Amino acid sequence: MKKVVKNLLLVTVIAMLCMAVAVTADAATCNHDRDRIADSFVSDCAEGGEVHYWCSKCGESWGEIIEPRDYHEWVGYPTDEELANYCNERDYWVYCRICGYGTYVYLTGTAEHDWKPDYAECGTYSCTEGGELCYWCINCQTSKYEYAGPIGAHDWDDYPTEDELASFCGVEERELWCDRCGRCENISFTGTAEHNWHIEQEAEEYTYNCVSGGDVAYECRGCRNIRTEYCAPTGAHNWGSDYPTDTELAAFCGERDYEVACDVCDYRDRLFIEGTSTDHKYNDWVIVSEISCTYPGISVRACKRCADIESKTEASYGHFDNDEDGKCDECKVVLGISEIVTPDDSTPETPDEPTPDIPAEPEKEENVFSFLTDFLNNLLDFLRKLFGIA
Repeated sequence: MKKVVKNLLLVTVIAMLCMAVAVTADAATCNHDRDRIADSFVSDCAEGGEVHYWCSKCGESWGEIIEPRDYHEWVGYPTDEELANYCNERDYWVYCRICGYGTYVYLTGTAEHDWKPDYAECGTYSCTEGGELCYWCINCQTSKYEYAGPIGAHDWDDYPTEDELASFCGVEERELWCDRCGRCENISFTGTAEHNWHIEQEAEEYTYNCVSGGDVAYECRGCRNIRTEYCAPTGAHNWGSDYPTDTELAAFCGERDYEVACDVCDYRDRLFIEGTSTDHKYNDWVIVSEISCTYPGISVRACKRCADIESKTEASYGHFDNDEDGKCDECKVVLGISEIVTPDDSTPETPDEPTPDIPAEPEKEENVFSFLTDFLNNLLDFLRKLFGIA
């Protein structure tokens, strides 16, 4: 039993010696990676000192005396190959392996930018005028603004097709946006469809008259566009159905007024047209002036339908002096023998001579005035009856 334990102890010692030899051999051939040990840096590269290291591969540790220096030995800087992979600026955390000082450094990659224009952020650029244009690098998203010349034409987003233009006539306006530079404009387009013209007499441009000529206005039923065309006069209006027929004219006498419109130029007028009927329907006779010894009797009557007036006159029956006082028994005017008319048309007796103090002329003037007054009053009464005035 003691012999077995002794042999086991011997084997263990031999194994440990072999392991030590192997580690020593590895340490001698190891390419150490120097990982720092906490609180083992020198306080400052400018002062120098001892730095302790240990290898994470072989486990060996060692110390190194650093001479004072005016620079750091940075760990964490990118290689040239890494810088060639990008074109923008990036930040890196680096530290000095001697004194442990760490900081961020900003390094710009050495690759070329791949610039693409960004018309959505185009600044003052316009496809037709040029201007300041924004460019973006598709790799690093860096932007810059540079002047760019005009392309020549916009790339409108909703430009009408030929089929759309053929669907209307006239001019339509649309608000369009350029897909490149983002400009917005109101663009007018003329349709290619045929106009459907018809005469529009209500248009302000319509000045045609059958008698004087003028401009005829045509309106398109599709686009409501107006065009004018001069037309020569025809010489007369065509009143059409507004003008009374021969049958209608034969139904009345006198004159009537009609509101008429020309079927050609729509000119409107008021015409006074005589009826062709001669069958008047008169009212009763109305005495305008009573017959007397010196003035004739005047009577009038009016047609019930057309207001046509007919008159008749009766001759005066002359002076008469039945009481033989030398004056007319009716008007009292002094008479001569030749002025006396007897009822049986015989020659009257010679009247007495008028007294010198009887003025004949004033009485005659008074009788004339009285006649005129009666005549006017009778005429007014007749007109009141004719027009129904109370």
